[in-house]
Amino acid sequence: MMRRFVTCCAALMCVASAPAGGPDFTPAPDLVALDKAVDWSKAKLIAVQHGNRYKTLEAFARESMSSMTGAEQLPGVSPMASLMEWVFNKDAYADQPLIYIKAQGLRVHFSTQFPPDARRRIVRTGYMSLREFEDPETQKRLSELSPRTVMGTAIRRVNAAQVIAENAGRVMAIVPAPGGDKSAPWYSPFRLIANMPLEAMGGLTAEQARAEFGAPVPNVPPEVAITIVGPLSRLGLAWRGRDAAGVTASLNDLAERVEAFAAGGYYPSQRQRIVEARYYESGKFVWGWVFYFVGLLAAIWALATGWRAPWVISLAFAAVALGFHGLGIAQRWSVLGRIPVANMFEALIFSAAVGIFVVAVCELYYRSRVFLVAAQAAGFMALIFAGYVLPGGGTISSILEILDDIMLRIHTTLIISSYAMIFIAGVIGLIYLFGYYVTRHVAKSLEVGLMAGFTGAAVLIVSHFAFIESDAILAGPDGFIAQPGVTLMFGILTFVSASAASFLAIRGSYALVPSAALLFVAALTMSIGYRGFAVGMGWTMVGGGMAWATANLIAMFRRPRPAVIASGLSGGVATVALGGPA
Repeated sequence: MMRRFVTCCAALMCVASAPAGGPDFTPAPDLVALDKAVDWSKAKLIAVQHGNRYKTLEAFARESMSSMTGAEQLPGVSPMASLMEWVFNKDAYADQPLIYIKAQGLRVHFSTQFPPDARRRIVRTGYMSLREFEDPETQKRLSELSPRTVMGTAIRRVNAAQVIAENAGRVMAIVPAPGGDKSAPWYSPFRLIANMPLEAMGGLTAEQARAEFGAPVPNVPPEVAITIVGPLSRLGLAWRGRDAAGVTASLNDLAERVEAFAAGGYYPSQRQRIVEARYYESGKFVWGWVFYFVGLLAAIWALATGWRAPWVISLAFAAVALGFHGLGIAQRWSVLGRIPVANMFEALIFSAAVGIFVVAVCELYYRSRVFLVAAQAAGFMALIFAGYVLPGGGTISSILEILDDIMLRIHTTLIISSYAMIFIAGVIGLIYLFGYYVTRHVAKSLEVGLMAGFTGAAVLIVSHFAFIESDAILAGPDGFIAQPGVTLMFGILTFVSASAASFLAIRGSYALVPSAALLFVAALTMSIGYRGFAVGMGWTMVGGGMAWATANLIAMFRRPRPAVIASGLSGGVATVALGGPA
């Protein structure tokens, strides 16, 4: 038993540590070797002014690559190496599909002018090469679609990707304003090239230099500019030459010089930069879902049996999970200098922690097992969604001006905390609902669970025949499109099944309502016309239905004694559903 438990935990840790999805990219062996040989310890702590806040160069690298590719780094190399490769060697990747377009509609708009294979790849994967993205027809469509309000969010994501794809080095503002305060704008080191003497610009005229690099930075004489441009130039040469020692030396020199450049002005403290670097290196602590998941299994075990040992084990995992959860919030709070409630990631993580803490206190007082299951489920779902579902992957962002007020911060904090409590209440309600059906209608409950599972299996089987592979523009991301008449047929069936369910409920024929309702769900799923959605819904119904049926079977074999649903919080569902002690 213990060996299996350890094996399960090890497998979960492997899943948690696996990198997120990204472009289909295999790095060159010399790039991988260079990345491993370079000492990034000083360079990653260089401060960058970007996105209305100060961040480390490593954080900038992660956020920039995420904006462009959908992942924090190119597969096989670190975020820092990914950024350096794109800044100094991006021409080598002009035909590599690395620019990610999230919105399905934009993929279709941007790919109509390309050959069928390229169009199919863009629509399926969402990845375009720099050459494809800079194609005049693509840029024309982007300009035409930009004014459309309904596509605002999707267009903003594309614009953010374009900025990094075309000008990553130009927005890498690591040079402080000489003697400037915290609000003074910083500059890219490439901008200082315009401050160099003309004889050092390789034959460029003043007008050409201004057009290429922008206006000279104010109050920076040529002899000072060269102290930054020199290491930058050596860094580019060393990087393209795959000289690890030269890259390390140039980065360390650049790190020292830009910090010295801020003498008399503002530069983020080393402690703040170290905390942010550690926060990102730790994966924003979203891998804590592993502890919540194992704790959830133990909590369900404790709830079903009423035994003390699994209850204690679950509490221990909850304490560890909440500890890492809280540490992640504390580090993010330290980096931001404010309570982390500015975006969806922060709201989800923070609200879940508040809800879990409140419910954990209730569990310690009532010892019902129900609160513990709900707390573990909330933590597991919150970290999974925050780390692997939400767009942006938890990028640290500045707070909206409208929320930058003490009263609004209190209001926002309380509101988002209530969301977690609502989810937890839903889990508790589901547990008691299950307890009711197990004690009062276990045979019917088992039947409905099996029906849901078989309905899901039917959806999977029908999906195999209802969709065909196609190169059509309207095909889904997986390259499949519904056969003619499929969506219409299932649309009619959706209406008929909904009407039947309503009619049966009105007539009081409740025994047939579940069948009609499941038919409605299946028909509606197929009528949408996307194979990926249908397959996902089919497996969800199979998994959910069989899990419900299995739980009912276990309850039946335990032969529960009759119990009263309103037996009190201290009784727990172990008493309500199974007749055992809590």
